[in-house]
Formats: sequence, C-alpha cells, structure tokens
Amino acid sequence: MGDPMRVLRAALAAALIGSAGLAAAQPAAAASDPCGFFARTGTAYYNHCAGDTGTWVEIRIDIPNWPDDYRCVGPGTTKLGSTLSIRNAWYNGRRCPVGGD
Repeated sequence: MGDPMRVLRAALAAALIGSAGLAAAQPAAAASDPCGFFARTGTAYYNHCAGDTGTWVEIRIDIPNWPDDYRCVGPGTTKLGSTLSIRNAWYNGRRCPVGGD
C-alpha cells in the first residue's frame, strides 16, 4: 500500500480537476437557448432551431383572455414580449417567405 496522504491528495486533485471541467461547461450550456417557446426573467421568447438559415416559419402565440396571435420568425431566438401577456407559442406547420413578409 502507498502513503495514505499521497492517495488522499491524488483523489482530491482528481476531484478538483473533474469539477473544474464541469464548471467550465456550465456557462456554455446556460448560454444556448432551448428550441421552441421559453421564458427568461419575465420575457417570452421563441427559438426557431432551423437546420438551414433561410427558413422562416409561422408560430401561434397563446395570449390569455385574448385571441391568439400569429407571427413569422426566422432562425434563432425571437423576443415575443412579457410573460404576463404571452403564455405559450408553437410552430403551427406553416412556412413564411424569407424575411417574414
């Protein structure tokens, strides 16, 4: 058997190196937005995760106590508004012209 203190130091060093790798990975994961509807700090967003960069789609926006709204969004994250006035949003199966016109 080896020196117990040496084994302990090696185990602690391995744990610190492993946790440092996890800590470094966290900001990158937090920075990427999920696909579809999501909310962050009171603001509603829709992230259209298109494989190509030119596809625009129509989304349906659920507004409580009001008729739903429809909006064209391009690839990436689009700010929809306050979560006080927007409950959800989803792709409704329709495509829009490039630029959303």
